[in-house]
Amino acid sequence: MPTEYTECQMLEYDAEDLSYSDALVMLIADDRSITRTRLQKISLLYDEVYGESTKIPGNSAYFFEGYSDGIDESAENLVDTGMLSESREGYMHTLYGSKLKEYMINKESGRNKDRSERIECIKAALSDVPDRNIVGLTYCFYGESAVNAGIKCSVERLNSHSEMGGIPLSEIKKDDFEEHLRKGTEIVITSRKI
Repeated sequence: MPTEYTECQMLEYDAEDLSYSDALVMLIADDRSITRTRLQKISLLYDEVYGESTKIPGNSAYFFEGYSDGIDESAENLVDTGMLSESREGYMHTLYGSKLKEYMINKESGRNKDRSERIECIKAALSDVPDRNIVGLTYCFYGESAVNAGIKCSVERLNSHSEMGGIPLSEIKKDDFEEHLRKGTEIVITSRKI
């Protein structure tokens, strides 16, 4: 006879089974769609800013630079297991996924609560920044992940015309950029006319 589990038990079991990249995807995703690009870049920024970059498998240069096979596989697996849904607009939590995220933050160790708060600050800082500019920002401040990026020329051109808070992107210090992310201070990117 099959064993029936309560929802609380299922949440506990599922939370225990999540890999580092699965948990990161669950904490980044929300009840609104997030594009694959934004998911990849927020995971990269989180790991770079908070020193966990060795935990995401396969985080390396790719066509769009700073791409992680592990994050992509986690998102797909979470869709397959019903924790995320996927549409043309991107990924979002299912009802069960929302409950799992809440469980991870409130019922588990403080580590996920801290991660969630940090991720929410990064998301708030980047809330009005278009995806292409987020790609530009990661390229600008974490260029080591973009050595072989196939979009290098177009991103360099975009960045050469971009300003953050009225200051050319080339003059912004990495520490200042990261401080915006840590505090959740809105980042405003504009394009200069030449």
